[in-house]
Amino acid sequence: MINRCIATATKLWQYQTGFVMALPSILLLCTAYFAVWQKGWGILDNFFEQIWLYFEVVPFWPFVLLGFVVMIGLIVDYINRRRRIDAVEYFDSAFQEELAGLYPIASRWPDELSVFMQPRLPILLDAFTTLRNFIPQDQLREYNIAWNEFNDFSRTTSPSVGSDSEISPEVAREQQLLQQQQFQKMVATLLSYTEQFKQ
Repeated sequence: MINRCIATATKLWQYQTGFVMALPSILLLCTAYFAVWQKGWGILDNFFEQIWLYFEVVPFWPFVLLGFVVMIGLIVDYINRRRRIDAVEYFDSAFQEELAGLYPIASRWPDELSVFMQPRLPILLDAFTTLRNFIPQDQLREYNIAWNEFNDFSRTTSPSVGSDSEISPEVAREQQLLQQQQFQKMVATLLSYTEQFKQ
């Protein structure tokens, strides 16, 4: 009977390659060990007799097909994870490089934000679109709204126009600070969508 056990496990192993596809034979040996530990060799004899009869009747191709499908699933999952990591890195680096001096600290705020952002928005839009493929469905609406608000603000914001008598330097400074705060809040909102992928 022991020879039959070994023959069964060997037969399974010959039809399978890799850890995932070798699971049936691994499970068979683990179950056999458990049976020996639990009730002794008498139960083990009976158990392997049933297993041997089963594998004499049932073809092996379903196990091979199952192992192949599982392997394909693991490969696809790995590729998707790699693409998602690349999208997150691209998104973060695009915002950090293109908005240097504006975010997180406004150390070099431009006189005309809309003019400054004009050549940068296409790059940021590409990063936004790349990451959107991996945003969960229930967050897509808010993600799109966050981008639209940022895009509109970046394209239309300009310093207030008026004579010195109409706008004092203090008021102009306050308006600029308000613009900086709004801009940085919008950028922070967009960048927050990548945090869920870094855990």
